[in-house]
Parts: sequence; C-alpha cells; structure tokens
Amino acid sequence: MFPPKVRFAFVIICAAVGIYSFTQAQVFPGIALFMVGGLLVYGHISYNRIALIYKHAISGDFALAEAQLKKIKNAASLSKEQQAYYHFAKGMVAMNKTAFEDAGRELSLAIDFGLEKEDDIAVANFYLAKIYFSLSSFVVAREYLDKAMKYKTHPNLETHIKQMDLVLKQTRPEDN
Repeated sequence: MFPPKVRFAFVIICAAVGIYSFTQAQVFPGIALFMVGGLLVYGHISYNRIALIYKHAISGDFALAEAQLKKIKNAASLSKEQQAYYHFAKGMVAMNKTAFEDAGRELSLAIDFGLEKEDDIAVANFYLAKIYFSLSSFVVAREYLDKAMKYKTHPNLETHIKQMDLVLKQTRPEDN
C-alpha cells in the first residue's frame, strides 16, 4: 500500500486527467478515472480508520478505540490485514474490560488473519498466555508464551514476558 501522500497525489492526478477527458469529449475514460479516484479515497478512509483504532488501542486509549470500533458496521468487508488489526484492537479493548473470553477469541482471530508486525504477534500471544494463566491452564499459557518469546519485541514487553516466564517456571507441573 502506498503512503497517504502518494495516494492523495494519485487522486489528484485521476481527477485532473478525468476533467481533461471530459473537456475533450471523452466521457468514458473520464468516468473511469473518477471511479478510480473514488476507490482510492474510499480505501484511504477505511484503511486510516483501522490504523487510528490500532493507535488508540496500543496507546491505551480504549474508550476512543471502542467508540471507533462501534462505527465499523461490516468488519467482513475489510481486507484481511484490516480484519487482523480490527480483531487485535477488539481483543485489547476486551482485555482492558477483563472480558477474557472475548479477548481470547478476538486475539486468536487477529493472529489467524495475520498480524503483520512481529511486536503485535508477540503482544497477542502474550495476552493469550495471560488469559490462560488466569484460567489456571498453565500448559496452554506456556505454549502461547513460548510463541511470544520467538518474536523480537520492544523492551517493556520483553520484561513482562520474562516475568511471566519466571512465574510459569515456578508453577508445578501437577498444577497444570
């Protein structure tokens, strides 16, 4: 996907060439260019909404993230990447509300749809490990924590992962 400035330039070029086509009595190429420009604008708006929701969820502004999530009426119409981050944000909001069942389902969906950033995959796996740990399912928690440890993460998350690793090592196997 192109950066926003490049997409904006494409829209301007499509509009300018479309207008020129109309002035030269070439209606069909002009209509096609306006449609392409419209699709670019639509893609920009829908993509940026997901990016905005993601930024709110990551920064901890869960109220704004949840409000923006409610504005999305048909998540199935989003691209696969957008659906991944849609479910990731929903999972983060659910974790904040301690709705662990919903959070686990949403974070699993986010991983299945294919989060792109290694850090996001690690965060999703870490939170899944926390969920299963809170449910006293230590074996499953260990599996998700091991998955989270495979990815390169920022130092703060790495610290949390190491702390949970120590806690899981201290649990007795018969408790699992």
